[in-house]
Amino acid sequence: MVRPLSEALALPIEWARPSDDLWVATQVDADRTWFLGFVELVNGEHLAVDGYGDLVGRFSSLEAAQRAFADAAATAEAEPEVALEAA
Repeated sequence: MVRPLSEALALPIEWARPSDDLWVATQVDADRTWFLGFVELVNGEHLAVDGYGDLVGRFSSLEAAQRAFADAAATAEAEPEVALEAA
C-alpha cells in the first residue's frame, strides 16, 4: 500500500536496493509494509519520486535524495479524502 508522505513521520524510513541504480523507500508497522516512493539514478542525477509518482526533486547525491523524503514528510499536507461513487 502507498503511504502519503504526510503520514510518514511516525516510523523510520527503510531503504531497499533492488538494483544498482534504484533505492526503494518503505515503512513497516504492525500490520503492513508501506511504499513511500523511490530514488533512481538517471544520467548522474538522483531522482526522488513519491509513492504517487510525483517528483520530490533532483539531487546530486543519494544521501540528499533520501533526506528529501524525510524533509517532504515534515512539510507535506494530508491527502484529501476522495469519495467514490458507484457506477
